[in-house]
Amino acid sequence: MRRFEAEFLDYLQSGHKGVFDAIRETRDLSDDTVTSLKDAITEFKKGFTTSDGELLIHDEPVAALGADEVGQEKIRKVVRPAEKK
Repeated sequence: MRRFEAEFLDYLQSGHKGVFDAIRETRDLSDDTVTSLKDAITEFKKGFTTSDGELLIHDEPVAALGADEVGQEKIRKVVRPAEKK
């Protein structure tokens, strides 16, 4: 994780200095800055290799979920009665 962070910061400084400077100077993440930062992260991850030499991102096509496969899970909290002492 530290290597990823260090290399990403170097990547920003060298290739996306405007994003890096905007964050550092304004200390604000405007919508434009967030969009630029997300684009830079996506681009960086495509070329980042793990310590095993594997690419971090494998662009393999994935089939989209069907409408009947998308839903919302429900979580229920079960409250047990208090024990008598």
